[in-house]
Parts: sequence; structure tokens; C-alpha cells
Amino acid sequence: MNATDPFAGERPKLSPFHPRQSALNIRDAWSSWNGYRFAEYYYDIEYEYFCVRNRCATYDISPMQKYGIEGGDAEAMLNRMVTRDVTRIGPDRVGYVLWCTDAGRLIDDGTIFRLAADRFMLTCGSPCTAWLARSAFGFADLQVRDLSDELAALSVQGPTSCAVLKRLGLEGIEAARPFDIRHFDFHGEPLMVSRTGFTGDLGYELWIEPGFALQLWDELYAAGEPYGIQPYGEAATNMARLEAGFIMPAMEFNEALRTVHFEGRLIVLEVDGSQRSAENRPLRARSDALRTGTGLAGGFPQAPLQRAGGLAGRQGPRAELPADPAGDRGQQARGRVLHLRFEALHERSRLRHLGHVVAGGEGEHRTGHDRAEVPAQRTLGGNLL
Repeated sequence: MNATDPFAGERPKLSPFHPRQSALNIRDAWSSWNGYRFAEYYYDIEYEYFCVRNRCATYDISPMQKYGIEGGDAEAMLNRMVTRDVTRIGPDRVGYVLWCTDAGRLIDDGTIFRLAADRFMLTCGSPCTAWLARSAFGFADLQVRDLSDELAALSVQGPTSCAVLKRLGLEGIEAARPFDIRHFDFHGEPLMVSRTGFTGDLGYELWIEPGFALQLWDELYAAGEPYGIQPYGEAATNMARLEAGFIMPAMEFNEALRTVHFEGRLIVLEVDGSQRSAENRPLRARSDALRTGTGLAGGFPQAPLQRAGGLAGRQGPRAELPADPAGDRGQQARGRVLHLRFEALHERSRLRHLGHVVAGGEGEHRTGHDRAEVPAQRTLGGNLL
């Protein structure tokens, strides 16, 4: 424990570019990313967005996770792990990739940099050390190393970004195609530049040893001064990447390893006010249906039900749906009300789900109140019904 600061190990780390960013963050608007202090915005979100779209702006991506993967089995291991054909990513090229669980649930997305025939760098937004270790199982000639704190990285985006880099002295950078990698000497230190970004605009990402980060920043900003170079934060990034159609965890998808999946079954508890127990019927597909026949519910039409699959285990705690009325919307449907109970099979899950399905005539209506309580996990966003 630090004698002067008992919370020293919990405080955000500082990016290699932080001294320069801190001076420019006049709103003191900070967030965090992978344990680093990270700018939400510097001055004004809209202003920073328009700098990206009309001039040149920089975004610190040093907190991004970076993994070095090399060895004779590196290509085969990555090719098994991600959905893209890694063999088609040429030398000094970058490929956008996704990786999923065996069930097809998205874990994360990122980029693979092919630096040599048997040497790669994988970048992603969230830590992936455990999944990489699992994916590496069975490959003998393979080394995986976390480079996250060993590389400073700065994104340079906007229509004048190429002109700024040429003025910095990166000769031939204008010939780089999208997803190309170029290598330069920066005062005796290797500087890697990829034509990549998260804005959908002309842009590049600069990768260098942290000890040279401030010198790179100073010379880049000196070169960009005639072009109005400015820093931008996460808020402007989110605006730009939405326009470009780029996905982001916790926005367009939830990372599979950070979500709770329920495996269970639905039981009909009540039909038209009378208690009727149905035979337990396991759900077998993502869009399974509770089929109600004449022996069960008087020939109701199907009421499609959706649930997320997950880990099967011993039967967990039950949560029964109270026999609440359907409410205004349900009453107007003039249908019969099915009250359902969901039994979670994952013993560590506590599910509390309140709702009902109203099925009548040709249409189906869903109403009710849904909430899930899962200790130390995010609240579930979607309805189970």
C-alpha cells in the first residue's frame, strides 16, 4: 500500500500524451478507458466534431488494448479465433475483425496488423487476455504478449490529416491506401503509421514507444498549426463513428463475456383466471414459441417468445409472475392473458421478470413490465417475452 495515497493502485493511469492533453482540456472533462484517464471532450463537443470533419484533429488511443502475437502458429491461431480469413491480410496491412463465442455471440471487434508472415498485432477496445489464452490452447509455436502499456498511439483524423503528416516529414504518406501500414524513422525511433481510424474520414493512427510520445505530439502540432489542428474526445468520436456506421461495445452490441445469459423454460401459470400447469417445455432456439393447443389454452394462436441462450446448470431460483391485469393496452386487445413463469437454470442468476403476453385475433400484443436483477452485473436491457 502506498503510505501517502492508499488508493494509488485504483487511480487512473495517465497516457503518455497526458501532459499535453491536460493543458488543452479546459473543461476538465475526463472519463476513463481501460484504467486510463481519458478525455470525454476538451472544449466543446460540436466544435471538436467539426474539426474532425473540416480540418485535422487528434484522438488519444493509447488506452486501447494491444497484443503482440507471433510464431509459426500465429496465423492459424488467429484464423481460428476471428471470423475473417486472416490469410488474406497481406504484409503491412490491417484487417477489421470480429471474434465470437462458439454459440456465435459477439465478444469484441478490433483490428489485426500483419507486420510479418508470422508476426501480428491485435487491437481491441476491451481487455482480451483470457480469451486469447483460451484461443491459443493447442498451438505450440505461439507467443502472445500484452503490449498495451508499451505503445503510445495517437489517431490523426480529418481532411487535412495527410497534409499535416507530410509537413511532419513522413515522406510518401500520401500513397498509403486505406488499411496500409507505413514505417518511418522518428529521431532514431521506429514510428508506425496505419491508414486507419474510427471516424469514416481520411485519417491515420501513429504508433510509437511511449518515451517519444510528447516529442511526437509537439512536432505534430507544430506541423498542424496552419491547419488548425485540435484534440477531440470520446463524445465527438461517438458522433463521427455513428455517421460512419461503426459499431461500439455497449452501444450497438454487448460483449458476450460481459453479459448474463439465461437458459430456462417457460411454464403457463394461468389462463383466463383459472390455474393450469403445463408440462415443462425447454426452449430450444433463440426465437422459440410457446405453442398453445386446445388441451392447454383453448386454441390460442402462437405467441412467439425470445430469450438469450446461455449456460445450462442446476435449476435456479424461481420468480413467478403475479396475476396482474393486462393494463389499458392489454384490455384494448380483447384477448386472453397468459401469465408465464420463467425458471432460470443458471444457479448464479436471480431473475425477476414481470410481464405477460396478450394474444387474440390475428395479432399479438406484448405489454407488461420487465426488470432483471443480477448481482454485480448490468441490468438486462431486453424483454424475455
